[in-house]
Amino acid sequence: MTQKTDLNVTPYYDDYSESDSYHRVLFRPGFAVQARELTQLQTILQKQIQRFSDHIFREGTIVIPGHIGYDDKYYAVKLQSTFSSAAISSYLSSYDGTIIEGATSGVTAKVIGYAAASGDDPETLFVKYISSNTTDNATVTFSAGENISSDSGVGSYNADAASATTAATSPAATGSAVTLQSGIFYIRGNFVQASDATIVLDKYTNTPSYRVGFTVTETLVTPEDASGL
Repeated sequence: MTQKTDLNVTPYYDDYSESDSYHRVLFRPGFAVQARELTQLQTILQKQIQRFSDHIFREGTIVIPGHIGYDDKYYAVKLQSTFSSAAISSYLSSYDGTIIEGATSGVTAKVIGYAAASGDDPETLFVKYISSNTTDNATVTFSAGENISSDSGVGSYNADAASATTAATSPAATGSAVTLQSGIFYIRGNFVQASDATIVLDKYTNTPSYRVGFTVTETLVTPEDASGL
């Protein structure tokens, strides 16, 4: 599959046609180089790469993994909306990547994501549990209504100081997510890099029913859009 964007328009005028069977654009001294020629030269080279690649790869192939995975243990911790009269939403993102600990449960976990309050869903941290209560070894999730602290400063709170309170009832839940590790994918004749990404399917349940994939979008970027060009 080739790109869908038509470049045979102003100001590019890429009128390359496979039926012409041209394989090079040559330049002669004393003649100005046209933008159309430079654009068409790129298309000729791209076609050569695509013809070889189509023989080797199928559309959507992961060329350099990159890994797509499903996580049915994407643990969630629901928080109360305020702490000491401060809105949790103002510093919720500061927890990302930190280690949090429950003052009552003694449980520790690494924060791997977060979600702002939406509808009936409260502010939520997504975590991977590290250790259970060291006293009874039975408490493995955060308790209801307990304060939590972070190993790094969050908002106006110092490291290891209480900075949020878990929900009063059922603060711990098990959600589900799809994760993507960065890699190279073969898409429409191009080797396209995809960055790390996570899609939370269901925040508080791990029995989802979805079809997950990529939406391929082709766009033209001009110097007016990106000053670095």
